[in-house]
Amino acid sequence: MAGISLLGVVLLSLFFPSRMVLKPLGWMQPIGLLLAVWGVWIINLSFRYYDFKTFAGLKEPEEKALLKKKGLLSMVRHPIYLGTLMVLGGYFFYSPSSTALIIFTVSLLYILIGIQLEERKLIAEFGDEYRQYCKQVPMLLPFLKF
Repeated sequence: MAGISLLGVVLLSLFFPSRMVLKPLGWMQPIGLLLAVWGVWIINLSFRYYDFKTFAGLKEPEEKALLKKKGLLSMVRHPIYLGTLMVLGGYFFYSPSSTALIIFTVSLLYILIGIQLEERKLIAEFGDEYRQYCKQVPMLLPFLKF
């Protein structure tokens, strides 16, 4: 459902005229590409820790889940969201248009709300173990604990 909602934002943005909101500077496109590539890499690595069909809500978990805390999950609690924001931020740096800015802003808000809802669910499922994990591992940005 989340993917369909975000796809809707992207499709809707195609119907609105887009203007550059920043003058593209020479360093912006390489940084944008680098951010997007790193974001895709992070998303790809993240799916080593999740079953895609379960993650997408296409099937129920087969057994009681254990809290995963290894690999990327030892650095950030939500690496897929981090990767997604990196891809969208990279797109904005590559093409600093109003469309890219709208897509990034709406996605950022959507992801931040989604994280809050997901973390409530994880606290209900894992209790103090998840609360302790939250104290040790940052939400989205490695090395920044908030």
